[in-house]
Amino acid sequence: MWGVRAGLWALFALCLTASGLLLLPACGVSLPLHLSPLRGLQSKFCPVPLDRSAFLRASEDRRVKEARIRKAEIEIARIARCAADGPAASQPARPSGRT
Repeated sequence: MWGVRAGLWALFALCLTASGLLLLPACGVSLPLHLSPLRGLQSKFCPVPLDRSAFLRASEDRRVKEARIRKAEIEIARIARCAADGPAASQPARPSGRT
């Protein structure tokens, strides 16, 4: 039973090591070719070029919307010249006697 467990752990460690060696080049980390047992596979990974146009369009749209909101807030603040409520107006009147 102990030998089966040790064998399964060794197989797990081998799978983990192999998957790590395969995924390292995808992250931009590669082993020197003379040390790598996967010389042929490392050159097959290439970075995917990022298309940032959608992000840049969304950023520009957000900037335009924020500018419109800022202008609207300034316009509302300019138009609405409300008088501040006094402390007496904010508290409800209490009855003076028993009800």
